[in-house]
Amino acid sequence: MKCAYHPETEAMALCINCASPICSDCIIRVGDKTYCQPCSNMLLPEDMPRSVKLTIAGVLGILAGAMAFIMAITIWGFYYDSLEDMFWFLQVHGYFVAVLIIPGIISILGALYALDKQHFWIAVTGGIFASLSVTPLGITALILIATSKKEFI
Repeated sequence: MKCAYHPETEAMALCINCASPICSDCIIRVGDKTYCQPCSNMLLPEDMPRSVKLTIAGVLGILAGAMAFIMAITIWGFYYDSLEDMFWFLQVHGYFVAVLIIPGIISILGALYALDKQHFWIAVTGGIFASLSVTPLGITALILIATSKKEFI
């Protein structure tokens, strides 16, 4: 039996939803069930179990982003205790705080997309920014997201 989407390739399984024969390139596994690409696209995100890799990546990305954000606020508040000093600090050194806050926010957003299994490239961008803000956590999150590309919708 030949694959419904690649007629030159032998089918390895049948889609559980439409019973189309599918090759190993077309197989999408959701839990213990096998789907073809069109049927897997019809699944709602809540129907698809979250993988352990993406859960860990999401948590690490959120941690990296939160740590960068907290470091920026701590640095900002540690050196300047009055509001007037803080505004002066932002005018002179605002880029330094922004270098920590912006990657932190982008890391958290990317991690949330990874947890939701949506928008692979936004999740990867969040992993990259997590790597810039808190390197060990961010690189681990980025690797886990990148190796889970097939799980994104």
